[in-house]
Amino acid sequence: IPVSDLDAVFCDNTGLHLTDTKQLGLDRFEYLPQYSAYYHSHGDTNYRDSVKIVGGVREDDLVHLYYYDDFMGGGWKCVTLREADEDRWHFVSNLETEKPLLPAVYPEGEPWLTVSLRDLEPYEPQPVEMTLHEDDCAGGYGVMTDNGVEVYIYTSTDGNTYAAVIDEWDYSGSGELSRWQARSFLTIPKNARDADVFFFRDLFGYDGLYVSYEGEMPPIDGRINGTSRIYHYYTFADDGTPTELACCISNEEPLICDLDGDGENELLADGPERADLFFQRDGRLYAVDVYERFISSWDADEVWWFNSTADESRRCLKVYGYVAQDLSIDDHMAAYWRYIYFNGDDLLIYKDPELTVSDNVAGTVKAPDQVIADAKAALETGYSQEVLNDWADDWCLSRCELTDRVVRDDYELEIYRVENLFHATDPSQVMLAGGAYVREDGWVSINHSRYLVYQVKDGRRRLLEGGLPFDIAGEARAGELAYIEVDNGLRTPADLTGSELLWLFRTRGPWVALDMIGPYGEEVYGPALERLCEYTAMMGTPDELQELFENWSYAQSGLSAAGRQAYDYLLRIIG
Repeated sequence: IPVSDLDAVFCDNTGLHLTDTKQLGLDRFEYLPQYSAYYHSHGDTNYRDSVKIVGGVREDDLVHLYYYDDFMGGGWKCVTLREADEDRWHFVSNLETEKPLLPAVYPEGEPWLTVSLRDLEPYEPQPVEMTLHEDDCAGGYGVMTDNGVEVYIYTSTDGNTYAAVIDEWDYSGSGELSRWQARSFLTIPKNARDADVFFFRDLFGYDGLYVSYEGEMPPIDGRINGTSRIYHYYTFADDGTPTELACCISNEEPLICDLDGDGENELLADGPERADLFFQRDGRLYAVDVYERFISSWDADEVWWFNSTADESRRCLKVYGYVAQDLSIDDHMAAYWRYIYFNGDDLLIYKDPELTVSDNVAGTVKAPDQVIADAKAALETGYSQEVLNDWADDWCLSRCELTDRVVRDDYELEIYRVENLFHATDPSQVMLAGGAYVREDGWVSINHSRYLVYQVKDGRRRLLEGGLPFDIAGEARAGELAYIEVDNGLRTPADLTGSELLWLFRTRGPWVALDMIGPYGEEVYGPALERLCEYTAMMGTPDELQELFENWSYAQSGLSAAGRQAYDYLLRIIG
């Protein structure tokens, strides 16, 4: 990293130049004065791939964000940012701190529904019975707890898979396990898959391990659980005896978080047709089937809980489903969203506020005026006016969100996701097909989602021709962006990487790609096509281009003269 580059990055992220500081921390980089450059090496063992922020506090132009640092160690830390302008923040510090007490933040207004949990009976975690095993390990893996208890998930010679505390093991000189003694505390079901063991922190004041596995779960009260993961949370005494604190089924790893802001963590599990909450009150543990409480408390003809997601940033459970308020109308059901909060004693259930619309823009939309105007224009050309004359009496821009920024050498790309809704004259007559749904307020989504792509340079936005497909991501998305940039004169084939070229051929088809790059002439498309072939060879798929041409052979006759020349050049390369 040249000193000038390091200074630029530092200033961009802190608002300071290196000369404004005491240069503390620069000794973590190796400096070679003959090159006037700093060096830093890292790999998968010292690369922090994510930070889980559990909450924050704003103080004037500062925001303090808290996270538990399992990666670097040191426990709780606080990273402080200063608001620099509308889109930019500067790092101020990243320091060790005490565990934060972050008050719960609820939506404005009164809850739509309050469900009392004061009638729950507490449960008492019990030590788990263990079974001694000797010399029966046929393979496995494990982890060690903070107090030195080693837990393994292993396959036994009896055909079962166990979670066990290891008491003794040893290897012979040949590398084979010569001695094995363990106490099993959980037998993994035969139909289970992908058994795992990992750490958890600060659940009801305990640290420990959870054992999880995937499999077909039995139905509860007639509900279909399907394939999900079951989680067992254990804390271990010094002698290795486990105590099970909680057991739940969840789509994702259950959320351990202080939901009610009292300083003690709760456990929240989510999934289709289920959700479970475990919490501590006055030193006693409680468990509640959130699904059952939610469904039984709603005064409606029929309620279907489709799915739920634990939202860590808002410390709540987001529920999505369908409700029928009047089954006499064609069994019509409306889509609903509910947000379930926990205040220590009750479930506080909030709903989305009624949608307000002005000049065909929903009140929830926040975006630059130019982007909103472009989004409205794009949506108006995306549907037939007959829609409004037929079954809808209004429409609105319901979403206009900046989802991605891509930095190029002399400009940036901004990508906005755009969605719209129609208001149904008679919601019960709307055909719910192809992912369409009717909201409780009569607004209808029929999946008119798209992306607008802007070039941003010198503070000005330019809407680029050509929309980004909605259902595309990763390298395929990079290939589509490359097509849009070349088509709008921002880049040439000479600027594209091998990966971008390959995905351009994959997503647009080889004939479209060849017609695009052919007019640039052999001096440009020649090196580009050679780079494309080198990339496919490096990726181990050298025959892919030939297969693409075979799949698209019907379009060959449509090539332009320039595209045909590029095609002939490519054929000479790939033989």
